[in-house]
Amino acid sequence: MKKPDRRQAESGSLDAIYPMLDYNGEHEQLELLPLPPFAPTWPRPGTLPALVLDRLLTGERLTQPLFGTSYWRLAAYVQTLEDLGWSINCDWVHEAGYARPIKRYWLPPRVLMAARTTREGLQ
Repeated sequence: MKKPDRRQAESGSLDAIYPMLDYNGEHEQLELLPLPPFAPTWPRPGTLPALVLDRLLTGERLTQPLFGTSYWRLAAYVQTLEDLGWSINCDWVHEAGYARPIKRYWLPPRVLMAARTTREGLQ
């Protein structure tokens, strides 16, 4: 009796299998239900959360050292933005000069596009 062929996927990344999910190197989970409408509250101008949001809207990925040494508590400003309804991604990175990993924050591509569209409509 002959052994059946193995039905195993060829080795490779998911990028080769699902290239349509790639947004500038980032992957997002497909949604079963429609996402709620994009309606976060904008922080008050001139505040540190507004400064963080302005930098994130440029596509910058912020860490505490990149945010600046004269400002403290980047995580608190990000939390304020999340409380206002902003969806912010984060991960842990190793920075030179730091013994422990620190968090890096950025806006997902869908939020960037929606925020830019909303901001253009407000101006």
